[in-house]
Amino acid sequence: MAKFSLTHAVALALLLTVVLMITEIEGQGTDCILDVLDRRNCEINDCKNKCFQKHKSKDGRCLVNGGSPAEPTYMCACLYNCKN
Repeated sequence: MAKFSLTHAVALALLLTVVLMITEIEGQGTDCILDVLDRRNCEINDCKNKCFQKHKSKDGRCLVNGGSPAEPTYMCACLYNCKN
């Protein structure tokens, strides 16, 4: 049987975070499309600008994409076409 490592714990935490975020978005009565614009880097102002340029949305977000608990990495994601 495989050991449960720190990598497994981080991956599980990341998966749960995404599921909870999707649940939160759906719970608000919105249907949104999520487009990951950059999987390796995220600087919030740059992410918001890229999101606005590509989808005319101001909802660019930096989401945890891996790394370690001490030094997480972030991806730039854009939510757009949200319907209330």
